[in-house]
Amino acid sequence: MTDREELPHEPYIDSVAHALAVLNCEPRYVHCETADGEQLDAVLSDWPEGVVSEEHWPHGVYLAWDQHAGWQLIESGGGRNVTSLCSDSDTYAAPWQVACDLLAQLATGAGADPIVSHGGPAWDPTLVRQAVDAWEAAL
Repeated sequence: MTDREELPHEPYIDSVAHALAVLNCEPRYVHCETADGEQLDAVLSDWPEGVVSEEHWPHGVYLAWDQHAGWQLIESGGGRNVTSLCSDSDTYAAPWQVACDLLAQLATGAGADPIVSHGGPAWDPTLVRQAVDAWEAAL
């Protein structure tokens, strides 16, 4: 248990991690922070064996989020290349959509054809947007 106050993006990131778990791709590492006090960050990584294509991600890869750049895949080693998820996975995309797009890119590399998800629970990004906006306004 920690005395730290929950950050406004934590429930959203937890929802994405849960969607990944449902698809048998639960990250073993999920971390939310605000290192500089002005940007909210999240990292999901350490994927189950066999999920990440070693051909396309020889150094490994992690999924990052912040309220400005949205969702990005970042190569763990080597050139540390940054790749955005497809346009369907914008900054506040449905967790199920983010999970589907991530799986496609983990398996087939950056630039994988987007997967349009019509499954998963209904998603309204209003609450997370409002929470992040209120947090930013309080700075």
